[in-house]
Amino acid sequence: MKITLAICKIFLLGLNLTAAGPVEGINDEPSSLKFEYGDSSYILYHTAVNWYTARNKCRQQGLDLVSIETEGENTAILNAISSFKIESFWTAGSDKWQEDSWYWDSTGLDFGPTQNWTSGQPNHSGDCLLLWNVIDHLWDDADCLHLNQFICESQTYICSETSP
Repeated sequence: MKITLAICKIFLLGLNLTAAGPVEGINDEPSSLKFEYGDSSYILYHTAVNWYTARNKCRQQGLDLVSIETEGENTAILNAISSFKIESFWTAGSDKWQEDSWYWDSTGLDFGPTQNWTSGQPNHSGDCLLLWNVIDHLWDDADCLHLNQFICESQTYICSETSP
């Protein structure tokens, strides 16, 4: 059996990171759901934690909080969470560094054209982005210390292929 390993350099916020993909060996947690869309894999966690704990829990597994960058990705995530009665989920969205300058903490990129805010949002009530499951699957800015479930994402980066 031939194993192919994809390795690339990712330059993110001035850091030189090496990523090998896809990420395997994800630790399962009771009441979690895994799903895939495009080049990404997702894990939805039912444990309610604050945004910082959610981010750290994802990163401990080589993942990050989900960043929703396209309409297709947004639809795939909404389809996956719609069967749950969970109210809301943390994403990687944040404006912690500058008010009203929203970006994906997982990539450092500003929000692109895909934005799905609840009416009247963001209203400066918090610096972290929630994805509402019970309010038409829309976005809301929330206090990062509130407790919510969360979604981790793993992206496959392929820059070059080598065979061991």
